[in-house]
Amino acid sequence: MQTIYQIDKKDFGYSVAIDELYSLIGNPCFNSFNSASYPFISEGSVDIYKYDTVTVDGFVYDRTIKRTAYEQFILYTEDNTFTSSLTSPYSQSAGSHDLNTESNTSPSASADFLLADAENIRVFESDFGRSLDMWGNLAVIGSTKVVYSLLHIEDVIRTEEGVVEIHDVSQTDSLVYAIYPKYVHDVSSSFDTGSNSFGWSVSINENFVAVGSPYTNTSGSVFIFKSGSAGYQLHSRLTPDEPNTLLYGSCLKLDKKFDRLVVGNGNVTSTGSKVYLYEYITSSNSWVKSNTFSSDREVENLNFISLP
Repeated sequence: MQTIYQIDKKDFGYSVAIDELYSLIGNPCFNSFNSASYPFISEGSVDIYKYDTVTVDGFVYDRTIKRTAYEQFILYTEDNTFTSSLTSPYSQSAGSHDLNTESNTSPSASADFLLADAENIRVFESDFGRSLDMWGNLAVIGSTKVVYSLLHIEDVIRTEEGVVEIHDVSQTDSLVYAIYPKYVHDVSSSFDTGSNSFGWSVSINENFVAVGSPYTNTSGSVFIFKSGSAGYQLHSRLTPDEPNTLLYGSCLKLDKKFDRLVVGNGNVTSTGSKVYLYEYITSSNSWVKSNTFSSDREVENLNFISLP
């Protein structure tokens, strides 16, 4: 009996982004994966709409993209336990790969290994499209979680952190670059990128990509990647400089014309909720906080007339 898989888009419109020629609509999935019902795929996706310059009908549906980037090779031992990943930090090319040219790790000859590339991965759940932003034809898409199995060992279900992908939506093979949270390293210290947190919020401009991870090290962090000839490389990690800050980086946005960044936190208390403005200083090649915004107004409640 053939298993039928379905795509669920009930989170259509959770995130959106727009530029001159393209508009993006995110369809992440926030279902808790249930192995008993895994024939029904709840995989996140992003719908691309393109402006119709011929008939001037506005934005019309162009195509849908799903998570494209996976680590090039995933290596498992005979008992299906994770051993190591044969991949280069940060970058990822779509499609299949030759093990002889891509491997940078030599498995032990005494162990029986199972090897899978992206074509052998079956995704059951992802929140691809949780966060979106655009600059020109470039789109940055955040995903914090993926649940999957390998086709040849389908009975073993795995959950891993997601990925932040940069796409050129004007191209059919749109993936430009992928950033994996496990390869984000601070040169001065190690830290936890947060359980399913990296990619919670994203933004892009000409020079930088900013990624929010509000559960990193309890208070949250923002990771900034700078564009260059080698792709997007980690440039800075911003953290709150005030005590008792929570969910820092839950929302953020890069200025499209200037290298400025605004970062918010999601603290539920009025005293803890603040917004921070940063500016990139070229001379020092660093991001500096230039302002802090906090609510100093009393919220006026609406008065309702009681009805008989």
